[in-house]
Amino acid sequence: MIARRVGFTIIEVVLFLGITGLLLGAVLVTAGINIAVQRYQDSVATLQSDIQQQFEDVIAVQNDRTAVGSGDARCGTDGGRGTSECIIMGKFMTITSTGNIRQYKVYGVRTASAPAPTDEYLLLREYNPTTLLPTVVQSRTEWDTRIAAPTTGRGSANVGILILRSPASGNVYTFVNNNVATGTAQLQAMITQANTQKYTLCINPNGLRVAQVMGISIAANASSANAVEFRTNGLMQASGEGVQC
Repeated sequence: MIARRVGFTIIEVVLFLGITGLLLGAVLVTAGINIAVQRYQDSVATLQSDIQQQFEDVIAVQNDRTAVGSGDARCGTDGGRGTSECIIMGKFMTITSTGNIRQYKVYGVRTASAPAPTDEYLLLREYNPTTLLPTVVQSRTEWDTRIAAPTTGRGSANVGILILRSPASGNVYTFVNNNVATGTAQLQAMITQANTQKYTLCINPNGLRVAQVMGISIAANASSANAVEFRTNGLMQASGEGVQC
């Protein structure tokens, strides 16, 4: 009898390796996409949380009179408790198109001798809101994502978010536009009805492969963290909001 050799031919081995390679490649591609999507979603969620935290800080403000470097003698720390003319009014947050984030405390001193105006926007402006520069906290958007302006709707690639608590009523007001400057005049100019409208920040994946771009919206007349939401581009279009990233 002739002995027969048991094994695989070269063609069978090549086919096996080829199919295995294709399957492995598909698994790696899928895994890479899933990782990119997760990183993108984490970046969006973190930025949303950072913006929401500004509201929490304003609502639970602690007026500790720390105003070193403010340049205003009335904000000094000498004297007894309650002697400073300064008040901590709120927070100011800037986000640039490249993903740079800055957060400041905002203090104010009312200089007008006349009775407080009944229009709270005028009252807020009379306090000359100014960023407390020593309190700046700097960070970046995660995974090098960027900020983009929506193709439709209100928003921009650079954004300034000014959240103030009225010294008279305690109501919280939010003013959002593309002003990222920190001077007193710039903050006063932000306190207008036009800047209380809904605002959308589109999050640019910046190379991450994702199925849908997402945006963070700040509702009109926002007064709490609940006014900050993230939505997919598809959901924004389907809801008829007039915003598209």
